[in-house]
Amino acid sequence: MIGFLNQTILLAFPASLIPLLIHIFNRRRLKKLDFSSVQLLKTFEKTKLKRIRLKELILLILRCLIIFLVVVAFARPTWRGSLGVVSSSAQTSAVILLDNSFSTGYETREGSILDIGKRRSKELLKIFEENDEVSLVVFNSELELLNPQPTSDKMALSNLIKEVPTSFFTTDMNGALAFAREKLEGSKSMNKEIYLLSDLNRSGWLGEGMTSFKDQNVRLYIVKLWGEKKKNLSIIKTDSGEDLIIKDSPFELRAEVCNFSQDKIEDLLVALYLNKKRVSQTDVDLQPQSKMDLGFVQTENKIGIHNGFFEIEDDELLVDNRRYFTFYLPEKIKVLVLGEDQKDNYYINLALNPAEEKDWHFEVESVTIRSGVNFAFSEYDVVILSNVGSLKKGHLNELDAFLKGGGGLILGLGGGIDLKSYNQNIMEKFFGAKISRFVSSEKGFSTLGKIDFDHPVFRVYKDEEEVPLVRFFSYFDFPEDKEQKVLARLKNQKPIFLEKDYGLGKILLFLSSFDSEGNDMVLHTFFVPFVHRCVEHLSRSRFSLGFEKDFLVGEEVERELFPSLFGKKLKLVDPRGKEFFLKPDFSQRNLKVKIAQTNSPGIYSVLADGLIVDQFALNLDPLESDLEVLTQKEIKKFLEGWNVVFVNPQDDLEKSIKASRYGRELGKAFLWLVFLLLFLELFLSRTGGGKEI
Repeated sequence: MIGFLNQTILLAFPASLIPLLIHIFNRRRLKKLDFSSVQLLKTFEKTKLKRIRLKELILLILRCLIIFLVVVAFARPTWRGSLGVVSSSAQTSAVILLDNSFSTGYETREGSILDIGKRRSKELLKIFEENDEVSLVVFNSELELLNPQPTSDKMALSNLIKEVPTSFFTTDMNGALAFAREKLEGSKSMNKEIYLLSDLNRSGWLGEGMTSFKDQNVRLYIVKLWGEKKKNLSIIKTDSGEDLIIKDSPFELRAEVCNFSQDKIEDLLVALYLNKKRVSQTDVDLQPQSKMDLGFVQTENKIGIHNGFFEIEDDELLVDNRRYFTFYLPEKIKVLVLGEDQKDNYYINLALNPAEEKDWHFEVESVTIRSGVNFAFSEYDVVILSNVGSLKKGHLNELDAFLKGGGGLILGLGGGIDLKSYNQNIMEKFFGAKISRFVSSEKGFSTLGKIDFDHPVFRVYKDEEEVPLVRFFSYFDFPEDKEQKVLARLKNQKPIFLEKDYGLGKILLFLSSFDSEGNDMVLHTFFVPFVHRCVEHLSRSRFSLGFEKDFLVGEEVERELFPSLFGKKLKLVDPRGKEFFLKPDFSQRNLKVKIAQTNSPGIYSVLADGLIVDQFALNLDPLESDLEVLTQKEIKKFLEGWNVVFVNPQDDLEKSIKASRYGRELGKAFLWLVFLLLFLELFLSRTGGGKEI
């Protein structure tokens, strides 16, 4: 399709008739001359006159065509395909989408990818005219419209581009394109354009595709900012294991390192920092496109909150070379052992209170229902109900809140419980199922048949050659379902030990009693470490709650604080040292704060009257660390129905966009044709031709 960028020049087309008019008005009238003989003239007319007239006709056509082509050349003709021709005089509404996700911090020999994007954005401004409307949007997983009203002020837009920083967020192409589409659909301009400047990482294209514009004349220019292959190394995960971290006891901190590149990496240094000090390091080799899990064994004797990070040596993308973590080291694990009478608590108390242990990490309180002593579940970390037949409604509600808040519960079922009452008060509330029957054998017994040695409670026994020989004289039959995890079975395949998540807490259900009447486990060497592991496992859920969770940058974080902090001045200190006041929410005996100021990775501290009462870590989303780029073919499929124009890093941005916007200009070609025709006209006019008679 041919169009013209300077259509006013087309008004000069009639000038191409000037040679014809001159020819018509300058023709001389024929004069009559008397000759003695016209025989020679007749011979001349037959042999020469026809050639002269044909030649003059050709010259006339050439002269008209030369003027015609000169007019066409100055009208700037263009050739385009199916996208149509944009009028140079029509107003343009454009949205510039500049990607500043953290992957654009990747350093190249030309600066960071974001720096390249800024330079390309400023180059874009040159193509806009005074009456155009331009909107500048910086995007990552969030959007920021830098100029609320569209403008043609190139200087103001250039200053806005200059100040764009690299963010710590991921990429969301869908959200950015949807915003631009909505912005342009409300525009009345004839020409509508979107400019997407990005590294085009695969992780930024979510879903299967986007629906196209209703207005098919809208063009999407995708400006790729870097064309060479990128390599990146990153720490994508940290973990402190599934065991409770105990004072002066060895524990393991783990990190997962990933090589996202196609090259093998050798002797990569990985370091562990704990409480701002480097405490360990190692060298690793990584195969292309591979991950490696590393463990560092540490001990700690300081009670309270601890923080740290894993770090790898510098590469082209620095921001994802560090990953933060926090953990809590409790002074004591507070345990409530609650039974109907003292004999129900006897063996549990012995297991949790070894003789002559001065620095023991359990703080145990033993209470019986019959004693009438008041107790509050919220004051403990783990509650053990041993052969408790039922609880009052108030205690049940308190136990419900305790579990939902992250507390741990161990249920031991003795033969003295009222099965009907226990089902109604406890089992239906916390398990949604009923115990079917009590199984007792006066002459025989059942033994342990299968144990889940991968579970934290039993992992210490994994190297044992066989399952401990524990005899069960009585137990309860309980139906299995997908909400519970069976940790141990009897040889008859009946479950004997189960786990269930409840709110933020956990419940361990032992379908026998903690006494010698129900089984001989209480007399076995297996029993004491079993009880310890159960309590430590449940308390870990409480103490690690929120500390070891991998919060991501930009995520709203909710923290639960001690109710005693209510009324104190709470504030948040982010990794840069910036302070924010927090407004707590106190409900159902829980004190919570919601934190939205999570724009950068690092350690965040919550202070109450100037003292640190909570810490948590924020990290980058590892999906953005994968720098694989979506191909043009994949992008076209994703944006099926869109009018997409690709601009590669090596392309001249202004020329590429003008060629796409206005088509390929043919003015020079027409001028060369004019020069050719002038040469031909000059040649013909000089080769004779005779006079008109």
